[in-house]
Amino acid sequence: MSSDNSEQEKQMQEEITKEQKILDKEENGDQNNLNDEGSRNQEEAEEITKILKESSSKVSEKYLESRLTEAVECYKNKNFDQAENIFSDLMIYAVKFYKSETHVKMSKYFFFYGDMLLSKLENNPDVFGDKAQKKLDNQTTEEVEKNPNQMASEEASEQKMVAQKEQKEEDEEENEESQSQGEEEIVQLDTVIFKDENVEIRDETNAPQNNEENQTEENNLPIGKVTMEKSDPIDDLQLAWENLELSRKIYNQELLQLQDSQDEDRKEKQIQVKKQIVEVTLRIADLEQWRDNFSDALKEYTMALQLSKEIEDREYSRTLSSIFFQLGNAVLYENKEYCEEEGLKNFIDSAQILENCLSKKIAIPPQELPSFKILKKDDIKVDHLKHSFLDDDESKEIKDTLKVLYEKIEDTLIQRDERDKYKAYQELMKKQSQNQNQFAQPSQNSVPIKNLGTFGSLKRKEPSSENSNSQNGSSTTMNIPPQESGNSQQSSNGSHISPDGNPDKMLKKD
Repeated sequence: MSSDNSEQEKQMQEEITKEQKILDKEENGDQNNLNDEGSRNQEEAEEITKILKESSSKVSEKYLESRLTEAVECYKNKNFDQAENIFSDLMIYAVKFYKSETHVKMSKYFFFYGDMLLSKLENNPDVFGDKAQKKLDNQTTEEVEKNPNQMASEEASEQKMVAQKEQKEEDEEENEESQSQGEEEIVQLDTVIFKDENVEIRDETNAPQNNEENQTEENNLPIGKVTMEKSDPIDDLQLAWENLELSRKIYNQELLQLQDSQDEDRKEKQIQVKKQIVEVTLRIADLEQWRDNFSDALKEYTMALQLSKEIEDREYSRTLSSIFFQLGNAVLYENKEYCEEEGLKNFIDSAQILENCLSKKIAIPPQELPSFKILKKDDIKVDHLKHSFLDDDESKEIKDTLKVLYEKIEDTLIQRDERDKYKAYQELMKKQSQNQNQFAQPSQNSVPIKNLGTFGSLKRKEPSSENSNSQNGSSTTMNIPPQESGNSQQSSNGSHISPDGNPDKMLKKD
């Protein structure tokens, strides 16, 4: 029996030691895992810095050009997020490689980056909250369609959530006040940076990320709560303008350097640089027009037009045709007096160049074509070459553009006629108001009324005063001769006296 007990005790001790070893291994494993995670994080950080150093050392002009081409293809295909990610690293590498922001080779990087930002804004119709507004409208329509019981339950849950939130904020405020020991200082509570009775502004940048309660609150936000997006379109617009302006500044510096150069291909280089300046200037004009600065946009378009006339063919340049069209639109948008006439002139010049391009394709002068007429203000609806036999891609594109141009010209003519009618109506109303005022106001040449003395101030004597004097027995009586008085006189007793004054000849009263 004793031997059996000793064997059981040994087995028990062995099992206990095994369990203890397992526990010790688990504890050592956890600690080793923590150490491994820390060392792994440190290794990853070192690896990232190593990759950055190697990439910066391996950066070459060919690498920068290939990355720029990739970014341009991305945003031309409207993949703006990927293009923006490429540009965020590419601009840093390019500046480090060329060692200056104003280097000649940096001009195209700034241009394409600014062009990408502007194109992103132009292709985003919901850039200023239209998307959020549509979402709110959809939510309100969905709420209207819900039954009353469901809406009541949702309102009760929202009220409960708001009450819990307010209680939580009050508790946190009390804790913060106790910690501050009566000192008045600005403290950020639950990412609240300003709070009033009915207004609350929250800073979501410093909010905890892995908070389940915050996530549920964000999912259950009431209607009307709209959070801001990461990228502010106004900041993107300003950034686009700065990059485009810096690009134009670098191109202008390069143009000045070429003027002093003695290279054989100096003129060709000048033409290429001027073309780049025109391209940048047009995008700056588009930017100004996009934010409704039409006067600045007109200046930029005019500058681009003048520079293009120096280097482009005035009869066949499609670049000039495009600038004329954009300039005409900007004139109409500015909406000043006689803007329709100026806009028509630019639209007609644009269409004329495109007609010349079509006529050049068949090697016939425009004047000899039976379907061609020189455009004039009084003869806008002309038979241009949209029905001709030219069917290549370029000709089709020109025909489509001409169709848009002629519709624009017709609309501008209608607008001009409507404005003329309105002006004529305004002038007519002005004349009518002047005529009414002329009759209402006294004339300045009228003679003033003079006082004519006592004659003008005499009043007619009332007959009642004479009768009252005769009845009261007044001593002053008026004796009227018979020949002067042709009327019968009445005595005091009411009898009539004959006209000759004889009281004996009494007349009976009728």
